[in-house]
Amino acid sequence: DYETIELNVPGGENQKRTIKTAGGMLAWVGQPSTSIQVGAFYYYYSGFDFGKSIDHPWGSIGGGGFRYRHRPTFHTYWGLVGINEQSMQTYIPYIGFDLYLGKKWSVSALLPWPAISYAPNKHSIYRLGAIYSSSQWVADGDTELDVKSISQVNVGLSYERQLFSMLWG
Repeated sequence: DYETIELNVPGGENQKRTIKTAGGMLAWVGQPSTSIQVGAFYYYYSGFDFGKSIDHPWGSIGGGGFRYRHRPTFHTYWGLVGINEQSMQTYIPYIGFDLYLGKKWSVSALLPWPAISYAPNKHSIYRLGAIYSSSQWVADGDTELDVKSISQVNVGLSYERQLFSMLWG
């Protein structure tokens, strides 16, 4: 994962600063029975800027939970996601359900990532969904600090296609 963000730095000679971050993820999933699936993940990221006066926060996101299959067309989800950005910790419940409406449509009323999916065939999926994200960055200007807090809900449409076997892209 790689991301860049631009900050306006008041009073600084260079009025814009760019922050670059990189991160990696570990995940585990298991299925102890035909009705229960469990999983956990951990994502760590860090900023880097090679010599500019930017306070690069590190951060991590981790979580775990399980899915219970009530019937083939209805599942419930239970879990917790934790976000740790230096001195700020946030916990978000991972709770909800998904309902399959025939073979082509599904609705995931899952907090914090709801989605509606359409699969026109067994090799393609279109998904309309939302995701919450938040972060904070501090840039050191010549006379003061500029703190940039970003909290937002992103809405997007994605397309996924089966490349081969269990690999999708």
